[in-house]
Amino acid sequence: MNQVEKEKRRQARSEAQLVLGWIRMLSKLGPFAMKPGRSGSKLVRDIDFGDWLEQAKFAAMLFNHSDPELFRGAIELALIVRHKRFFIDLGKCLSGDIDPQLRDKRDLDIAEIVLSNPRMRAKDALCALRSRGHRGISEENFRNWKSKLLRAKREYDAFRSRKT
Repeated sequence: MNQVEKEKRRQARSEAQLVLGWIRMLSKLGPFAMKPGRSGSKLVRDIDFGDWLEQAKFAAMLFNHSDPELFRGAIELALIVRHKRFFIDLGKCLSGDIDPQLRDKRDLDIAEIVLSNPRMRAKDALCALRSRGHRGISEENFRNWKSKLLRAKREYDAFRSRKT
C-alpha cells in the first residue's frame, strides 16, 4: 500500500470515527424531565438532563481535533444548561480515568465501508466485513446500519457546515 492509499484509508477511518461518535452522542440526548418537586418551574437548573457520559466521550474525542469548532459544538449545550456531571465526565475522559472509546472495531469497519462507498450492495459489504474478520451480521442488519450511518453523515455534515 503506497503513501496516498494509506492517507486515504486514514482519512476514511477518521471520518468513520466522527460519524459513529455523532450517532452515539445524539442517541443519548433526552428526553429531559423536571427534577422531583419542581414540575411548575421554568428554570433550566430545575431540569434533569440525565447521564451524558456518551456526549462527554464524544467531546473528549474532539478535544485535539484540528477544527476547534467541533469541540465547541460538542460542549455547547452542556455549557448552556450548566451540566456539571458532563464536565466532570469530560475531565475524567481527558485525564484517562474513563475510557473515551465510543465504538468497537466492527462498528468502525462497518462505518468505514459504508462511508467510503455508500452505493455498495449489502452482499459485497458483507464479503468485505468477512475479509476483515467479522462474522454473524445479516444483510438486513447491515442495511439498517447503512441507513443509520448515511442519515447521521448528512446530519453531521450539516452540523459541520453551519456558520456561527
